[in-house]
Amino acid sequence: MYFPFLRGKQFELLALKELAPPLGDAKSVHPIVEPVREPAGGLARSLGELESRGVPYTLVLNPSVGDLAKRPTATLELVTWAAAHVLGYRGLDFGLIVGSYFNPTETTRFLSEAGFAGTGVTLIHDDYFGDKPQLIEFASKTRIERHLVADKSDTRRYGDLFRGQPLVVVSDGFQSKETNVQYLDNPVTFFSDKHLYYKDDGYVGFSDFLTIGRKYAEGGSLPRAVIIHWTYLNPDDQMLYVRHFASDTNEDTSDTAGKFLEAATKLVAFAAANRLENPAVSAMNVYVEGQTFPGLGTIKKLSIENHLYVLMALLAA
Repeated sequence: MYFPFLRGKQFELLALKELAPPLGDAKSVHPIVEPVREPAGGLARSLGELESRGVPYTLVLNPSVGDLAKRPTATLELVTWAAAHVLGYRGLDFGLIVGSYFNPTETTRFLSEAGFAGTGVTLIHDDYFGDKPQLIEFASKTRIERHLVADKSDTRRYGDLFRGQPLVVVSDGFQSKETNVQYLDNPVTFFSDKHLYYKDDGYVGFSDFLTIGRKYAEGGSLPRAVIIHWTYLNPDDQMLYVRHFASDTNEDTSDTAGKFLEAATKLVAFAAANRLENPAVSAMNVYVEGQTFPGLGTIKKLSIENHLYVLMALLAA
């Protein structure tokens, strides 16, 4: 099972909403959504579409990044929102990041009072939680669905809490750069081989941060270089790589549309040469053929969708 970790930003939510039908057919993907802003209609629509298509998903209640991470009332706000919008959803479980943003006692009370006492929980082990007895007590009174861990060393921190529990290995294979220009010297980067070995290593699934990366950043200024991050499976070693298709005219921030077409033309040629086919690739073909620019947000969305299509095909093989 694959557990992609997304933040609740506009185009990530749109990607999930649009891919809900194929995700429902694949039955191999369980998205995890960490809201980084006050939840609005986009989150409700995306989760509603996943629910209608039978896709299981996790909603994080104590975000570690973004606007909500700064609010001491974030968990209560998200539980209250969930009670109004997703109460009774069968595909839902809640994600709780174990670390400085986690208050087991308050969380238990919030969930119980909102009607979620029996809802499953995914514990995301982002940092060491100092009060081990309190964490173990919380887990004993909660239906724990799984633990997300960086590696097996995390399991030694809490001992009995993990014994016999389903573990999912989470990694960040996306090699992010400070500026887009820095990708010009690194056109191809290794992403992951977790899909090959996670079962042998004793995990029930694997997780990553797609072509976004774990490092969180708000939208920035216009880029000097437009880079399209595109995941693909290398048939020679069956490992995942990301190709960073770059624009050519990168002296200044002018003509973003032209820069996109320069990068997208390279992507389309690479896809054709390597017989890469899915709806995200087809959308890029349409933009290149029509010489149109859909906007930077849509490029990000298509990059996410391509990543999910690649993983669905890989797990179906």
